[in-house]
Amino acid sequence: MGKYARLAHARHFGQRTNAQTLQPYLSGQTQGGFHDGGLGLLTFVRRSLVAIYRFETRHGLRKKNDRSILHEICPLNFAPMESTRILAIRHGETAWNVDTRIQGQLNIGLNDTGLWQAQQVGKALAEEPIAAIYSSDLDRAFTTATSIAQFNHSLIASSGQNDLVQAHIGLRERHFGHFEGMTWAEIEEKWPTDAKLWRSRDPQWSPQGGESLFVLHRRIAQCVDEIASQHLGEQIVLVAHGGVLDVLYRLATGQNTQTPRTWHLGNAAINRLLWTPQGLSLVGWGDVAHLQKGQEATRDELTS
Repeated sequence: MGKYARLAHARHFGQRTNAQTLQPYLSGQTQGGFHDGGLGLLTFVRRSLVAIYRFETRHGLRKKNDRSILHEICPLNFAPMESTRILAIRHGETAWNVDTRIQGQLNIGLNDTGLWQAQQVGKALAEEPIAAIYSSDLDRAFTTATSIAQFNHSLIASSGQNDLVQAHIGLRERHFGHFEGMTWAEIEEKWPTDAKLWRSRDPQWSPQGGESLFVLHRRIAQCVDEIASQHLGEQIVLVAHGGVLDVLYRLATGQNTQTPRTWHLGNAAINRLLWTPQGLSLVGWGDVAHLQKGQEATRDELTS
């Protein structure tokens, strides 16, 4: 019996669906492990729990205000229909982006184009009502986030000039281990087997000393849930990296980790998402209108 079938079977025969009974499904300890590396399972379970909550409440099987089924598995202090608007921004360009050199979690700063892009996205978002800005603590992201904060009128009015950006290591780029510092061509030449696994998007494979796509996906999903749950009814900014933005897009559209990427991850592009207890949904993606005044199109390497 598959994992989803076992979950439905347990519920059908009266087993209470809570943190204890669902933990094996979330941790991958059920027979056969995760399907497709387990990616998307947390979203599936979250959506299933909300549906169960609504059904049981409607039919008198659960007290009207008993949200324990939601809080036990995802303790975020939310009401089912509340939401958080998210502006997800990739950092401005770096010299290593231009060279197609893997940055990963190495601390590489913005080049001149990247600094200009950071200013432009800051100006573009100046009138947006922003409650908070969270950023990867790596310089290329934090500098971009700081530029956004310095232009935003509502954030300055509510917070003053101090601590406008909150650094969060959960928004760091994927750790690329022994790939970091190398160009794509160098990786292909020196590590052909690893390069093939990387290109195939094997969710369980990881560079030596680095993160697998499965680990990255889980980290980003947990980080976004943690942050967004604190800003219900508000709009926030997340400034991060190509790998992080790729995960956000997949979470919002239900794409698994091995689906070939057809969406852009441009430096300093504006991407809009909506977070609810059911997960992320896509509102708008890849807005670069603010960058198309006197500058060439932004680069789209998934290397930072």
